[in-house]
Amino acid sequence: MRKLPGSALMLLCGVLHAEDVQLVWNPNTEPALAGYKLYQGTEPRKYTTSTDVGKTTTFKVTGLQRGIHYFAVTAYDFSRVESDYSNEVRVAIDPPGQPFPAPAVRTVGNAATIAWETVRPSAVRIDYGPTVAYGSSVSSGSVFTLKHTLGLTGLAPATTYHYRTVCRDDAGNVTITGDMVFTTPADATAPIAATFYYPRTVGPSENRMYTGVAFVNLDSGPALLTFRPWAGAGTLSPGIRILNAGEQIAVLDVEILGESTAVQESAGWVEVNSTTARMFGFFMSFDHALSSLEGSTLLRSPVTGLLFPSLVAERMPQLMLANPRETPAGVTLEFLGTNGTVLRSVSLGIGAAAAVSVPSPVVFSHVRATSDTPVVGFQVLERPGDWKAFLPAQSFGSGATVLWGLQYVHGDFWHSHVTLVNTGPTADTVSLRWVADDGTQIGQARSLSIPANGGAVVADPGEFGVGGDTIRQGYIEIRSAVARIAGSVTIHDEAAGRFATALPLISQPASLLVVPHVASDGTYFTGLAVANPSDADTRFTVELRGADGNLRSSVSETLAARKRKARLVTELFPELSSQSVLSGYLRIVADRPVVAFAVFGTHDLSLFSAIPAQAVQ
Repeated sequence: MRKLPGSALMLLCGVLHAEDVQLVWNPNTEPALAGYKLYQGTEPRKYTTSTDVGKTTTFKVTGLQRGIHYFAVTAYDFSRVESDYSNEVRVAIDPPGQPFPAPAVRTVGNAATIAWETVRPSAVRIDYGPTVAYGSSVSSGSVFTLKHTLGLTGLAPATTYHYRTVCRDDAGNVTITGDMVFTTPADATAPIAATFYYPRTVGPSENRMYTGVAFVNLDSGPALLTFRPWAGAGTLSPGIRILNAGEQIAVLDVEILGESTAVQESAGWVEVNSTTARMFGFFMSFDHALSSLEGSTLLRSPVTGLLFPSLVAERMPQLMLANPRETPAGVTLEFLGTNGTVLRSVSLGIGAAAAVSVPSPVVFSHVRATSDTPVVGFQVLERPGDWKAFLPAQSFGSGATVLWGLQYVHGDFWHSHVTLVNTGPTADTVSLRWVADDGTQIGQARSLSIPANGGAVVADPGEFGVGGDTIRQGYIEIRSAVARIAGSVTIHDEAAGRFATALPLISQPASLLVVPHVASDGTYFTGLAVANPSDADTRFTVELRGADGNLRSSVSETLAARKRKARLVTELFPELSSQSVLSGYLRIVADRPVVAFAVFGTHDLSLFSAIPAQAVQ
């Protein structure tokens, strides 16, 4: 009889009662196999008891006492000749001097989160209930990590709950803590104050796509975030997080929705409900090879009228529409030309809690979508084989007479273009000024006549009277007399096709803005650009805050009228140059309203994505 295969014995977190564990091992496939013996002891490789379990490959051990227990299994043949021991597995039942801090419990309304760390990567579970019999459990799945946060929902108010953690590390060892307790607040109400939506994308199995999310709670008290997957993401499970005042989280969403290789391939949409309206966030989609990265602010409330600005003709966009309601939606898509005429009209239905993806049937300027049920949408701007960018759909009422395109750059491999849409019933002449960082005008002002419901694209620096390969950058100021204008600006690598990113045009400067995440190390950078569109100087402060909300550093500068300052965070805060910062956020506080955006990417520019700073009301 040969020795069992290496790592044959594997403990699962199948703890049925406080002192019970379920053991599972790989079968021995030799024809002479007669059965298995399970050995048990309280010291490594010193076993005091054995149990003949027959030919079963799973066995439940009950009545374990507090302390450390060791297990191994052997196989025997019909002559009772045993194999060598399998690998040994350690099980800790409420061990003294546990090698990780006590869990941190947070409660909001009828929900709680329990967070803790383990010294080895582990898959974890929490058993909980109103008594030491527990009765309910929640698991992280099968991915092994060092930091763990699990959410409990549907809790009764003013109730003491018992719980324990069950952790299986990457060597198969199991640690089961003793009983611990927490008490829920008397007021279990936590009404929803804001709702966000974002799409999840998938890629080929050899290069999976991941979705990361970042949220900041700028309220004065704790807030509950509830993540609900839908519209194709049904293999994921709902999850929660609780953020104290000023705190931030930045995680892969599978860490909240369910950790397994399978769920990382689940496309669809995710709805995030917040108990505070002062919650801000965005999402990033990237692939396993880190060859593509694109993000966007999160969509807020669904609407019945959406506007999708377009790209130039050779890069046809795709529309993503989702219906988060429990009733079907009837949607009409109107594909319009630059002259405002409808080139094609398409009617479609979207089922309850469902989504559709619509490729463009014609070359068009922009798309209007009207629905009998509120919906949300994204525009996917793509050049196949090169880059992909997300642009959130805008509501019909989002147009304004004064707007800013936050970045416009040409020269070398950089290329930008601005898309303009006249959302109103009256034709108008729109003026565009390309403003350099020093506040001077680049070239000449550009005037465009845009028909009612029509559109225009400005993609050539020659339209401003400048040319050559010199890199010029700044922002675009857009003004109309009466027409309400909407649109976007897109920046991409025209030569190598490494990246593209899109920003909506901004119409509302603000005195307090937030960038919900910072990433800066030897691979990644974060940049920030702040522009003062007014005719008077402003004083602004950039605060770097940690994930705990505490102020790490700040810098204040004066920004003259019409000027813009663009810096890497390592230029704003030189002390970060030798540090790895992969969490935290930026707050921009100004004495006059400003506009701002952040860029995230790699130092070799293989990845590049822009996110507008979000105004805090």
